[in-house]
Amino acid sequence: MDDKQEILREFADRLLPEKIRSRLESAAKTLPGGRVLRAGKTSQGRDVWMLTAGNLDRAVLYAGGVHAQEGITSEVLLLFAEYLQQGMEGENIFLVRRESFWNRAGLVLLPCLNPDGILMARPGWQANARGVDLNHNFDAGWEVCKKWEEEAGILSPGPTKYGGRKPFSEPESCLIKRLCNRRKFLRMIAFHSQGEEIYAGHGEKCDDTTATLGQLMEKLTGYRLCQPSESASHGGMKDWFYDTFHRPAYTLEIGKGCNPLPLQQAEEIFLQLRKLLLLFPLL
Repeated sequence: MDDKQEILREFADRLLPEKIRSRLESAAKTLPGGRVLRAGKTSQGRDVWMLTAGNLDRAVLYAGGVHAQEGITSEVLLLFAEYLQQGMEGENIFLVRRESFWNRAGLVLLPCLNPDGILMARPGWQANARGVDLNHNFDAGWEVCKKWEEEAGILSPGPTKYGGRKPFSEPESCLIKRLCNRRKFLRMIAFHSQGEEIYAGHGEKCDDTTATLGQLMEKLTGYRLCQPSESASHGGMKDWFYDTFHRPAYTLEIGKGCNPLPLQQAEEIFLQLRKLLLLFPLL
């Protein structure tokens, strides 16, 4: 077994939906208003779980595990949930009193949108089980994205960059749409790997508030705020959120190296992102 296959199998074992649910439930027991809910199901009928806590009228969304080679994003978000669990044993969270933090802030944490793809543990496979790249399946510049796919010869389901027959053709992207329409999040971050980069807004569209917050995110993480490449400029979760709700939305490309990043990097990446993860709901 080569190194990539071994890494993928390790994530496939750790990110079974029932294991994700168990880890989230342990955290939820200690968090004000903490609940673990089923956000929806995948095309293969697997459960997608999320943790909610705090003031949900002022909630932000963290979503990971969008691409099958990026299990590191799910692990980092689960480490954050466990960090919050430990933090509830003290009086403060990052110098903010515990009660004040959760009165002011709400969190919806969805660690793994694409368990089907991750559990396939197939090198080079980024899509869901039906061969649709979920981060090309949102209705935001979808036609531009589709034209790029066709010019690149991507005409049918496959391992990466095929956006589907139409926007929201996949149950995984649809559950995000339902969740965001219902919750009206203040802002959101979609977690991907790798590159230590931050993408803000949608393509070249980025209002002053979103840009200013992106610059603060640069300082908190050491990541670089920049524009994504052409193939990643449209059809994504944060693109759709920004266009639909006109609220700040970001993609965080976590870690450095070659996907799949190994599990051993998760703790270091989490520690680098910890300040941002804690402060983002308060901003």
